[in-house]
Amino acid sequence: AGHLIAVSSMCREWAEARARFPDARHAFLTADLNALPPELGRFSLVLSVGTLQSPGVDDHALLRRLVQEHLEPRASLVLGFPNSRFRDGEVVYGARVRNLSEPDLSLLVKDLSFYRRYLHQHGFRTYLQGKYDLLLTATRGET
Repeated sequence: AGHLIAVSSMCREWAEARARFPDARHAFLTADLNALPPELGRFSLVLSVGTLQSPGVDDHALLRRLVQEHLEPRASLVLGFPNSRFRDGEVVYGARVRNLSEPDLSLLVKDLSFYRRYLHQHGFRTYLQGKYDLLLTATRGET
């Protein structure tokens, strides 16, 4: 049977998570995402939604650490990135950039290009899908 380990830099959501998933196989940890503990272990699947673009997170270093220290040789990685938001009741695509009045995708495209290139260098096949949120799925070996 599988287990779940959730990691966040903030613990405000853990009480609700523990109530919904009380099984002892599930753990909810508060940790600095820039310094994940090595004892966290290795996983066959890592799911990260809206994490790599968070303020204060070194996304390149975190991805490297996940791949090198926390993924099994045959593993999958799913990275989610917001690609839209609501403004005055309408969907607006792209990331908001401080010095531009309109949303811009160039920063997200640049980051996605790095993530894909790095994952390819480490034997992953990648797939990019989505509309409101973009999902970069990476698989290595037969999972």
